[in-house]
Amino acid sequence: MKTANWLIGENLAGYSVWKVGEFVAASHETIVNQLSTRLIEHYRGDHERQLWSWRKQVRILQDALREHLQTHPRARDWGIILEYPLLRLQRRLDAVLLAGDIITIVEFKVGGGSYSPADKRQVEDYALGLRDFHETSRGMPIWPVLCVTEAQEGQLTPLSRDVGEVATTNAESLGEVFAVLSRASERDDATQIDVLEWDAGAYRPVPTIVQAAEQLFAGHDVTEIAAAASDKRNLGETTEALISLIERARQNNEHIVAFVTGVPGSGKTLVGLNAVHDSRFSRHGQNPGAYLSGNTPLVKVLQEALAADARKREGIKADEAKRRVGAAVQTLMNFLREYLNAHPNRAPADHVVVFDEAQRAWDAAYGKQKFDRPKSEASLFLEIMGRHDDWAVIIALVGGGQEINKGELGLSEWGRALNEENANPNTPHWTAVASPEVLEGGEATAWQKLFDEMPGAWVEHDQRLHLDASIRSYGSNAAPNWVNALLAGDLGSAAKIAQSEPDFPVYLTRDLDRAKAWLRQSARGNRRCGLVASSGARRIRADGMGVSLGAAQLDDVAHWFLRERGDIRSSYALEVVANEYGCQGLELDYVGVCWDGDMLWSSQGHCWEPRRLNGAKWQSIRQPDGKSWALNKYRVLLTRARLGTVIWVPTGSETDLTRKPKHYDQIARALSDAGARLLII
Repeated sequence: MKTANWLIGENLAGYSVWKVGEFVAASHETIVNQLSTRLIEHYRGDHERQLWSWRKQVRILQDALREHLQTHPRARDWGIILEYPLLRLQRRLDAVLLAGDIITIVEFKVGGGSYSPADKRQVEDYALGLRDFHETSRGMPIWPVLCVTEAQEGQLTPLSRDVGEVATTNAESLGEVFAVLSRASERDDATQIDVLEWDAGAYRPVPTIVQAAEQLFAGHDVTEIAAAASDKRNLGETTEALISLIERARQNNEHIVAFVTGVPGSGKTLVGLNAVHDSRFSRHGQNPGAYLSGNTPLVKVLQEALAADARKREGIKADEAKRRVGAAVQTLMNFLREYLNAHPNRAPADHVVVFDEAQRAWDAAYGKQKFDRPKSEASLFLEIMGRHDDWAVIIALVGGGQEINKGELGLSEWGRALNEENANPNTPHWTAVASPEVLEGGEATAWQKLFDEMPGAWVEHDQRLHLDASIRSYGSNAAPNWVNALLAGDLGSAAKIAQSEPDFPVYLTRDLDRAKAWLRQSARGNRRCGLVASSGARRIRADGMGVSLGAAQLDDVAHWFLRERGDIRSSYALEVVANEYGCQGLELDYVGVCWDGDMLWSSQGHCWEPRRLNGAKWQSIRQPDGKSWALNKYRVLLTRARLGTVIWVPTGSETDLTRKPKHYDQIARALSDAGARLLII
């Protein structure tokens, strides 16, 4: 039987769970000793400073609660947890107080003298994380409190049925927080949360791609990240399938290409990163594999974020951090240059490579132009990885509807390349292991297939290689399907999808200032917001949105995604849009999509009609490939959000032929008919 003052996770984390009555009666040194159980392992900074801070924090809490119990004895049954770990996000909550059915998070800044906006956002972010990802906190009132011990008297905020605004207090007035909690929790219908049951609730966060990559490079894994819907396939199952294939190739000296599919935002990149950085590699004295992407902005953002994290975490120099990260996260073109130009006969250092967005592999004509080799990108990778005499694995991550460049051939080129390699007696024999969607065609692959005719026994299927739920849009399971129906022109189906969720998170406005206000209001804590627009959205400059970040502005893109609130270079500034080339593969919590006249709605044809601006006139795009690429640009933009999207459609001008109001009105009407909700703030 677990007791109230049981030290939970003593062999893992070193945090303590109490009933308030026992907590105030305990020696503060006993409590601090419990917290310091795993101090060296979990705190890389100044340990003496951390111990000093804990001693101060525990005394402040005990004194304030002891005084509070004199007038509110029922508070003895409250629960209190110190240093509650959110392990998969590498965070700890200083104190969680469970008063009746109210969850209060108290973040201490011991010795601090002012309430900084960054500190407020920190505790607010903790509260939002519990609401969204902690099983036993869902639907409960959560109150974030910032206690800056030496600051002037703070300000209490009203309790909310959701996540309340951040309250501020100093050490002397902390008791006022407890008084508010007692008044609220002592009502007749309040039920006291059981502290042990609350602590036992599963915490399954959905980190951003940047946060997940930082965890992996710090030695953690992401196999327990859950999809938004519990009945959907877990990333861990797909990761284990890939690791098993790598082990099989290593043990049996095989060459394997594994094709992983998934809906937009389903975690394909996370699975690839997790597979090549699994700790089991080190047992065989192997280096982790390499993650390769043709998406240069994605690579740049990951490299910058990982290098900064490594410098902070390990105290290494910037050059060393960049060197380490650069070997593990590379652009496809740099990999090809090394092994086609610099070392044309050498086997790669890595036995395992992840080829992200493999369906976008370019054709032989581009290979001839770039490397004087008339071979497609798929063929060149099979050739290079085939230089390993013993074994090699290519993990090909396949999405659908994301092709936005000329020369991207899709899955069929991989099928042709594999057939050619396996027909050549002088090259290694490759086994293809693929999700059924790759072999049969489906929505996740935009109905592309690997082969027109199944070639033979060297092709295996594995359902575990398909990810069927978006974890990016964890706030809505319906959002990716809505985007597909919308862009297919099926407004009726899109409307039904939107109506299936009472809080469908896609909004529509004709007012840019209102869209910006909603983004700023929604992006609480450290949630990130930003504006995106198609590279063809050339006339939004008339409304002040003239600067667009794409693949050529890599430093600016990295600043846009990584800089903090208050930095004019960051996405928070809402001054610069990222286009589809600058944001593909990356994500924001809240996104403002600027919809311009490059994508019109035809009420007669019941379809979207893409256009391009040529000089001072719009021209219709009539080629099938061009139409497909244009629609995919908007598919990329509309699937960047994790929590909510607002679409801004300009009103236009009667005096500007490139901005006819009737065209924008038709776009807005179509979006409304498809179920986008009118933004009201």
